[in-house]
Amino acid sequence: GVLGKFGRLMLKAAERAGMNNQTVLVASGAGGRALMVAMAVEADLEIIDHNVAEQPDRYPTGLSRLNLEGEHVLLVDDVLTSGSSLSETAELVHKAGGTIIGATVLVDRSDGAATETLHAIGIPKIASLYQFYEGWPATLVET
Repeated sequence: GVLGKFGRLMLKAAERAGMNNQTVLVASGAGGRALMVAMAVEADLEIIDHNVAEQPDRYPTGLSRLNLEGEHVLLVDDVLTSGSSLSETAELVHKAGGTIIGATVLVDRSDGAATETLHAIGIPKIASLYQFYEGWPATLVET
């Protein structure tokens, strides 16, 4: 179905950006959860779920696995704007001992502003299917 196609396309985007040695996927909030599952089914990867935040507009407060030592983690989200949800999730992964290889998102609407911040906190690469900048039409990244 449609979700499976998005999963395949997001895996291809990650691979094009040099992120192809992931051992687990971690979704950054509820928006990335369905995409993470679609990617996991396509690539036969383990998913690490997150605890539901106490408030509906907050980020996850913990992971379903406390020890990610030796794991190469690919973060998954639906939309990248400020990078705050990926930052919160990256903190949880680092606390669990995982190595973040990058993040893949469906839509990057950050105008590039979030990239420097995410690199500084240990997310070395970011791949997206669409880039949308204010005042410009959305651009489909080559698939």
